[in-house]
Amino acid sequence: MRALNLAEIGQPTMHNLCPLRGAQVRDARLWSRYLDEALHEFAPHADVVFAQHNWPTWGSEAIASFIAQQRDLYKYTHDQTVRLMNQGHTAVEIAEELRLPPALAEVIHVQGYYGSLVHNVKAVVQHYLGWYDGNPARLHALPPEDSGPRYVAYMGGADALLARATLDFERGEHRWVAEVTSHLVFAEPGHAAARALCANALEQLGFAAESATWRNAYLLAARELRQGVPQTKRRGMSYDLLKVVPMEMFFDCLAIRLVAPRATGHSLQMVWHLPDLDQRWLLSLDHSALTYRRVQAPVAAQATMIVPHARLAELLGHESGIAQAMAQGIEQGNISVEGDLFKVHLLLGMLEEFEPMFNVVEP
Repeated sequence: MRALNLAEIGQPTMHNLCPLRGAQVRDARLWSRYLDEALHEFAPHADVVFAQHNWPTWGSEAIASFIAQQRDLYKYTHDQTVRLMNQGHTAVEIAEELRLPPALAEVIHVQGYYGSLVHNVKAVVQHYLGWYDGNPARLHALPPEDSGPRYVAYMGGADALLARATLDFERGEHRWVAEVTSHLVFAEPGHAAARALCANALEQLGFAAESATWRNAYLLAARELRQGVPQTKRRGMSYDLLKVVPMEMFFDCLAIRLVAPRATGHSLQMVWHLPDLDQRWLLSLDHSALTYRRVQAPVAAQATMIVPHARLAELLGHESGIAQAMAQGIEQGNISVEGDLFKVHLLLGMLEEFEPMFNVVEP
């Protein structure tokens, strides 16, 4: 049996051009082009298409129809969004206006059960224009912690806002209620009635959402307003994954953990020697930024850390985090340090770990 795997280029439901979890925007124009190539190069010889998030497609005729419709979905989304962009419409405006054409609107596998046309329109705009919508009133808008209290004051205070929002909720205007009560939550995070009404509105939006990812986002937010942010432990990463991570990615991982205020005024040069890979890397701290480069011979530095790459992977997989695991590795002799040990601990003290959960709809 000949099988065509379209896991990366198409699926039997609308996909996200920019997932809610965050990622670089996927190019809808190229996506459509690759699907067209698959349609003509591979589909005539395939018996089944395996795709993500749903069931396979069987039979050459069904496969060809499936790929062609998926191709046209992303090309339509791209081209019509760009057309309206060139008419001066913003992402929010295009997302409200654009609908699938009748020929696609009746096709089940292009519906927004996973992705969303509204979200994909905004992703296309982001791909070309970025976040700024051209209105300078939003060029440097106040953060919600600052704008929330002012919105509430302009609306006549918390009681007046809630009274109006309750009536709007009863009329089914859940999108608006979620927006206005969010201002009150940021103005008064402990206001129980505001949290409850906002949660109810978000929950109704979740129940009505066609997209599974949108539904999850709405219901997660409602749970946070009712129960707070779940407390979860950091999880260690897989050793099998870490042992194949290149050192460039490891140093990038260190760099994004650097707390800039802690590094202010410090300048460090540190060599990392991995004897099992026969590699040396020079890590430099200047202007509160970590940079690195591979060096071929020993170079002058304030300290040299000597650790096999395999042992480094073991340490990094610890749930305590990179800095603490490395400090323990030095203490236990798993990492050797030549030179100024104080400088090594100084650098480790500048690093922070990320908590697995954080606030979404409250300050």
